[in-house]
Amino acid sequence: MPRAAGRPIELTGIWGFDRFRLVYRFAWLDDTYALFDVHEGHWEGEALVVTNLRARTTLIIGAEEIFGRLIWSRMTADGFSIESQASSDGGESWFTHARATYTRRK
Repeated sequence: MPRAAGRPIELTGIWGFDRFRLVYRFAWLDDTYALFDVHEGHWEGEALVVTNLRARTTLIIGAEEIFGRLIWSRMTADGFSIESQASSDGGESWFTHARATYTRRK
């Protein structure tokens, strides 16, 4: 993940579907904060929306917990889009800090 200053953050992620609880999970570990962040969620229309609200695997900056939400959309055999959002008020409001579109190379 690129940053405005300094070296990029490298992430390792794992996707899964809990068929017993019917929830999607995305977990990632980064090389900068060593935070094992767990997001859970469901399909909302044509987008898969996952947050770390339940897991509370948040970044803590000063005295604030920064929650995360990922919105995966426009999924096709050749690519998808993702929007990364953050909340400092427990998920009451979200702001987008990154958008990306991934396309399969041909």
